[in-house]
Amino acid sequence: MRWIFGAWLGLPVRHTMSNLARFGPYCEKSIRLHMAKSFPFAWVGQQLIARFCGSERIAAFDPSYLFKSGRHTYGVDWWWCGSAQRMLKGLELGILGVIDVKARTAFSLRATQTPSHHDLKEQGKEQGKEQGKNLMAHYVGLIEEQAPLLRQLKVRLIAADAYFAKKSWLEPLRAMGFDVVTRLRQDANLNYLYHGPQTPTGRRRKYAGKVNCQKIDKRRLRRFASDDKAHYYSGVVYAVGLGCRVRIVYIEQIKGKGYSIVMSSDTELAPEKVVEYYKLRFQIEFLIRDAKSYAGLEEAQVRDKEKLDFHFNIALTSVSWAKAAFWMTQTSQPTSQPTSQPRGAFSMRNCQLLFLNGLCTHRVFQNLALDLSLEKHRHAYHQCLNIQQWPV
Repeated sequence: MRWIFGAWLGLPVRHTMSNLARFGPYCEKSIRLHMAKSFPFAWVGQQLIARFCGSERIAAFDPSYLFKSGRHTYGVDWWWCGSAQRMLKGLELGILGVIDVKARTAFSLRATQTPSHHDLKEQGKEQGKEQGKNLMAHYVGLIEEQAPLLRQLKVRLIAADAYFAKKSWLEPLRAMGFDVVTRLRQDANLNYLYHGPQTPTGRRRKYAGKVNCQKIDKRRLRRFASDDKAHYYSGVVYAVGLGCRVRIVYIEQIKGKGYSIVMSSDTELAPEKVVEYYKLRFQIEFLIRDAKSYAGLEEAQVRDKEKLDFHFNIALTSVSWAKAAFWMTQTSQPTSQPTSQPRGAFSMRNCQLLFLNGLCTHRVFQNLALDLSLEKHRHAYHQCLNIQQWPV
């Protein structure tokens, strides 16, 4: 595994088992056999997060569409593709990551492939559900599986996009001890809370009218910040669709009549943090982008469930591994957390070049039988590894 992580990061061609065999000491059959075995990627991600992330962390969950052809590939079905804004045939991957708030970057914790819709229904019937298992229940199950690791990492808040502004997502996560940050629909059904005097008899009054999202009551939702683009209002309201009180941040754009509503199930959370955490949710999109562009996330030439799971997780974990390797070169004490020092801009492209240089240099020095214990050989070796703006 130590070899395959380094080879995976430096592979200049498609990330397939045949190409891995060309760049390393293992044959293709050996690599295929090992990829069929389970490996604790979640534990590896936890170790990287605990060592290289700051103390303030949030989790982010995002399902991502992956292009994959083949009728016999596990999980092939019609899934929603955000970039194309329509349903496409392929695979879907549920990705759970942890975001370092101070460094504003995401690390992969665990990625799990979504079964096909038919397989989801069959799994639900095996669990005693007549209607079968729906997609949201599957997503909740992924969080439940990794809940112990998230608690060990002291993560109590999970950010997700607007699709997850549902009661079927919020209630199970709150039961596990997590809070949720997401975005509400523009026509969300919200009620103001009533704080006035109560009548001595009869039922206590709870609400003070419906929130008109196009024209909010700025006496109840107070402005707490402004910038060149928008005004920010916040308050605690009752979300009818979610069945609970939530803190919302109403973002009113200065130019035009657009607006957005961001919410947190933690009503005590500062409104500035609600906006910041939801913006940081997009860091997991950058993690997926780097894995697709430089780590071969969509280049799996396998069909089995176990091998697909290995391929997806090593692609995402290798990006986290590259970030850790990059930050270790910036600190004089590699064994300590580099979060106390300013971090430079991370480039996955530079990282890939470094590991590619390492693969080629190691092969040349090994074939020439050069002794790296000699100072002149070691100096030449490190000169071959050096790339611009990242000295080794």
